[in-house]
Amino acid sequence: RDIPDPVAQLPARLERKRKARKPELAPPMERLDDTTAARLRAGIAEKFINQREAAQHFGCSQSALSRAANGINAPKPELAAKIQKFLDSLTE
Repeated sequence: RDIPDPVAQLPARLERKRKARKPELAPPMERLDDTTAARLRAGIAEKFINQREAAQHFGCSQSALSRAANGINAPKPELAAKIQKFLDSLTE
């Protein structure tokens, strides 16, 4: 006896609700690459007491900085520019 998959039969309105709750990953080209993310994490550890202080420096929430540094979400353009400037200052 075949048992239908109940998730496959969700009405459209419930499917939209389910998708709205589930955070989508940013496309790989928009996320920080592994090398840049590693440099960012190392720079934060070197220059700041904790990630919350680093987030205040970057003008974003701690979770936004964490998600960007771990490649979960792409940073917003303003945050990406600040990250690039920070990374550039580390190499000088």
